[in-house]
Amino acid sequence: MALHAAGASVDDWIAWSAADAERFDEAGCRRRWNGFDAGGGVGPGTLWHMARARGWTPPPDSGNFSRFTPARKRARPPEPAPLPRPVSTDAAAWLRVLFPAEALVRHVCETDGHPAGLGDVSTVTALADALEAGMEPPQYIGINPMSGPGGRDADVEKFLYCLVECDSLDLERQWAGLSEAATVLPIVSIVYSGGRSLHALVRVDATDRAQYDERVRVVYDWIERRGLPVDRACKNPSRLTRVPGARRGGATQDLLYLRPPDQCPPLDIDTLRVTRWPVTLSEWVARPPARRPWLIEGIVRGRTVMCVAGRAKAGKSFACMHLAAAISCGEKFLDRPCASGAVLHVDLELHDDTLWSRYERIASYHGAALDRIHVLPMRDHAPDLGGLLEDLGVIIPRLRPAIVIIDPVYRLTDLDEIDARQVTAFLRDLYAVTREHDTSLVYTHHHRKGSLQETSAVDRPSGSGVWGRMPDAMLDLTVEDEDSRLIRAEWVVREVPPQPPTWVRFTDGLFVTADPPEPPADNSGRRRRVRIS
Repeated sequence: MALHAAGASVDDWIAWSAADAERFDEAGCRRRWNGFDAGGGVGPGTLWHMARARGWTPPPDSGNFSRFTPARKRARPPEPAPLPRPVSTDAAAWLRVLFPAEALVRHVCETDGHPAGLGDVSTVTALADALEAGMEPPQYIGINPMSGPGGRDADVEKFLYCLVECDSLDLERQWAGLSEAATVLPIVSIVYSGGRSLHALVRVDATDRAQYDERVRVVYDWIERRGLPVDRACKNPSRLTRVPGARRGGATQDLLYLRPPDQCPPLDIDTLRVTRWPVTLSEWVARPPARRPWLIEGIVRGRTVMCVAGRAKAGKSFACMHLAAAISCGEKFLDRPCASGAVLHVDLELHDDTLWSRYERIASYHGAALDRIHVLPMRDHAPDLGGLLEDLGVIIPRLRPAIVIIDPVYRLTDLDEIDARQVTAFLRDLYAVTREHDTSLVYTHHHRKGSLQETSAVDRPSGSGVWGRMPDAMLDLTVEDEDSRLIRAEWVVREVPPQPPTWVRFTDGLFVTADPPEPPADNSGRRRRVRIS
């Protein structure tokens, strides 16, 4: 599963598995590989974390090998949409739309909430006629025509449909995602199961089992990239689906969507393999993307990644706490109004009592809403990135913070910070926080050593230039006068024009806005910087 999540090929797994000659089964490996979930499960970060926790040390000659997960593929679920009114409860008409008249279909009734055996096999015409004559509709029907009695995959005669079920989401999100997918996929039918799921039938028209498996995999991957976690246990061609009009306990299995196969868009496998298809600007004219609200007015919008950079003791952690306090109560940060929301602060460096003593003063200064600032002190728990992301995957959906702060980021990894490949892979995985949870991310990073007087803000972070260029925004803190603790705060933001610096004094653990320094009195034409020892 870790290899699959990392983007490796099945051949890589087979080569590794072949070392265990007694248990090696190549065909079994390939079947299992195709069943792995691309959007979840054990990934490389988890594997790395488990190995390090059990005493494993990476080899010193690992060179440029990136030990971090590539960008995670899990997308945000669609926004919920109300279920439509049922289009019909006529199971006979539904059957005639789905299958040829002489096709043999398996139909099964339900006992104690489960299919009662293999059921019976009838032609579509015979079953539809019986339903029209008053027969109670069965709860289940096979998604593909059969060659005769039986319910195995080997008994399937034609590979017409695959079943899509996404019951880990609520019904409204399932409907929103599936109804939108129907504009691209040949979805013929969507039936409410009478429980917690919708059953969608996608026309795949495969010539044999191998082509069927490949097309189902591509369809499932495409759907998951759009935020619908597919139940991959539904992938086999002999699967049963719910019949509209039948009763399930006290609920009716409703037909919510029906479109004849010849009126559906064609199944374009090559197009589905593309991660994202281009959008014409005319589409955005008709339906422009929703503008993300400001998190920090005029500077940073929501779902943004921001880096706070500075040398040691420049006040990076204090700046993050001021930002957390300001957002908790909708006050100003560096003279900029902030949106109001909850904050999750992951601190990897400070003891609990130190963290509280700093927050106590800063929260009082801002009038912060203490019940909206959630701190996660992790100094003594030493998580790596994979372990922390797993924890955040549970914590963030429950707290729903507007912003997640990670301070400092270097404590999550032992990567070579000048290696652009390693840094890029690390940050892409870290940025999964914003992609998966619809929140903003702030992390701190230190300046490189040496004189930075003539260096632009994006080039001051230590290590690879990726540290300064990959975030959407950067707040760079430079101590201009050590004695008076005068700090220049510079914004570098991708989405807004260059901004003038803000000047603050760092006094008693507080950032207090200050006037800019006086211009130079000599004839150099440049302000003379006070030397910092």
